[in-house]
Amino acid sequence: MITNVAITGSSGRNSAAWTDAFIAADFVCPISVFARWHADIEDSLRASGVAHVILRPNFFMQNALLQQTSIEAGVHSEPLETAAISYVDIRDVADVAVVAAGGNLDDEALTLTGPEAIGGERVSAVLSQATGKEVRFVSPHLASFRDALAAGKVPGWHIDALADLYARVQAGWAPHTSAVTADIENVIGRPPRNFQEFADAFGGRRSPRRPARSQVSARIWHHLFTENLARGREWPIGCRL
Repeated sequence: MITNVAITGSSGRNSAAWTDAFIAADFVCPISVFARWHADIEDSLRASGVAHVILRPNFFMQNALLQQTSIEAGVHSEPLETAAISYVDIRDVADVAVVAAGGNLDDEALTLTGPEAIGGERVSAVLSQATGKEVRFVSPHLASFRDALAAGKVPGWHIDALADLYARVQAGWAPHTSAVTADIENVIGRPPRNFQEFADAFGGRRSPRRPARSQVSARIWHHLFTENLARGREWPIGCRL
């Protein structure tokens, strides 16, 4: 999962950077490890004097693909309890980044969400409809969640950060994760994709053809997700996986 990437490009007036940050990184006291990391990154970017656009997306719909085998077996698992999340499709984040590359959004900060907040039960119902198989929702205890991640060889720092985030969501300390903004529609001129559209693609159904700009941004994200994403010194400031 990519939670932050800083990319350099051209804005037409100066060198520009845009960053895929994290929702609520702008809070005075960010409530999660991820948000605190990205708050530091945003501060560094602003202090650099480089023209930039900050994109703060919510949870990615595509994170569900990490559970593809489990979902196909009939179980969608996420430690949300009864919380609802305004999941965003990474293709919409990429579409916004394409517009940002043009330089007209320099020095803005955008919070990117899906069109509605939905809970685990609704997510599983939509996945059931899209796949044609019954998918039930399970909200595991955080200790079990940590054990499953460790068994999957997820690095300890990432396990700690995810458990920290979900603990706050469960406790009701992260109401911003259910917020819905108009930033995507304001930038690209259409509403963001809903979870049904994502799930239909996941289940093999064809969604209506998107504009050419969306096709370009899809290629950008394919490149990011299929290249070697190991963190190294060659990455610019802001890279977090």
